[in-house]
Amino acid sequence: MNKQPTSFINHFRITLAIAWKDILDGLKNKIVLTSIITSLFLVIFYSYLPDLTNGDELDRLVILDQTDDPTIEELMDLSEFSTSWVKDQGAFLEIIRDMDIPTLGIVLGSDFLDQSTIGQPITIQGYAPYWMKAGEISEIIINTESVLSTYFQRDIVIKPAISTVYPVMDSAANGKSFIAIAGLLIQITVMGLSMAPQLIVEEKEAKTLQAVVVSPANLHHFILGKTLAVFFYSILTTAIGLIFLSPLIIHWGLAISTLIIGMFAVITPGILLGVLLQSKQQISIWIWVMFIPTMLPLFLSIVRILPKGVLLIIDWWPIVVLFRLLKTGFTLNPPILSFWKEGLYMILFSSVLILLTTWVIRRKTLRGK
Repeated sequence: MNKQPTSFINHFRITLAIAWKDILDGLKNKIVLTSIITSLFLVIFYSYLPDLTNGDELDRLVILDQTDDPTIEELMDLSEFSTSWVKDQGAFLEIIRDMDIPTLGIVLGSDFLDQSTIGQPITIQGYAPYWMKAGEISEIIINTESVLSTYFQRDIVIKPAISTVYPVMDSAANGKSFIAIAGLLIQITVMGLSMAPQLIVEEKEAKTLQAVVVSPANLHHFILGKTLAVFFYSILTTAIGLIFLSPLIIHWGLAISTLIIGMFAVITPGILLGVLLQSKQQISIWIWVMFIPTMLPLFLSIVRILPKGVLLIIDWWPIVVLFRLLKTGFTLNPPILSFWKEGLYMILFSSVLILLTTWVIRRKTLRGK
């Protein structure tokens, strides 16, 4: 009765021994360390990309005009802000939702220009993207109140209870959340496609892959051990990256679950790539050969003018599915049923790749390659 648990423990120990060896070797390997630093740089760079590209751009002021006065926009020539005027509340919230610079939305109600209230302060409602810090919101509120009060020669006060605008699943492909999600996916893709094949090719060059066949470890131990080693470093770099992106994440459980699924989905093709390659020199070339078709569909999915058949393939491309999954962690009230369906799809995708990798390694070792 104790055979099954004992067998499981032995398999687990062997797998961990292989993973631990690669984790320690990775600390000494310059190429592996370069992959780690590069992937970490990418996620940090993408987290600050909006700030780098915006430079000294003016704060954004989005005004929902409900006054029915056609002259008010001309009257309020607000050169101190980058201003957008809208009359539809849906468009108003969408603009704020997708902003990647400090933004304040204000509502000018139908009684905003009511002459009977002259001498009394005018109170208006404010809106801000969910990622803005309290200090940023306070600063832009003070500036807005000062500018508007000067224009109208009256005290204009924005209500202290600012309404927070959260992203939704069908929001446009821009803004901080899109850039953050893309950065995380690029980071785990670089780790999976660079470090994983590196570990396999090193085993082949050291002639240790053949020894697996006659050792207590089998091919499943070998593949899982390598996968866990890359998984360890992927978690390490992603965890550091998440520190920079933490203000954007709404549902941590969904975000972390997706990242774990995504890591395995990207590491397994990297393991397979390492099995098929023969030298380290080939890795740098093939990383980009695989990286482009892996990531390109994500950006093509934004362009909805492609033929329906092409869009169907793109929408179910693994990286695009991962994007939708990861977006649930950055979204208010995400569709959980869709998360489980697409999550199962990615788990099956990774399982098929693991089985394919095992089959390829077995054939190559039997042939003595």
